[in-house]
Amino acid sequence: MRKVRLFIAMSLDGYIAKPNHDLNFLSLVDRPDEDYGYTDFVAGIDTIVIGRKTYDYVMKHVSNTHYDNGSRDVYVITHHPLADTKRTKFFKGSPSELIRRLNPDYALGI
Repeated sequence: MRKVRLFIAMSLDGYIAKPNHDLNFLSLVDRPDEDYGYTDFVAGIDTIVIGRKTYDYVMKHVSNTHYDNGSRDVYVITHHPLADTKRTKFFKGSPSELIRRLNPDYALGI
């Protein structure tokens, strides 16, 4: 059975993004040569599920190959899908629906 794991960055006051979906607070703690465990975390991941606003931010401010580097599938949950590219697929549905599709045993509670 596949495992579902969560890696999330948030501010000290518990927010994932500032108003207007702004993620620039992440750069306040950005240090050269420090990834806060992200590299180790994704080393064993075969599929990444992210939201559309995070995807758009990373594409604009980080790199267009940050998630889709050819080594894993990427699913972007969105109300406004784009055309799939490389290993990135856009999914119009709920996160729980996508998890059930990716891991049928999860839906059975196994």
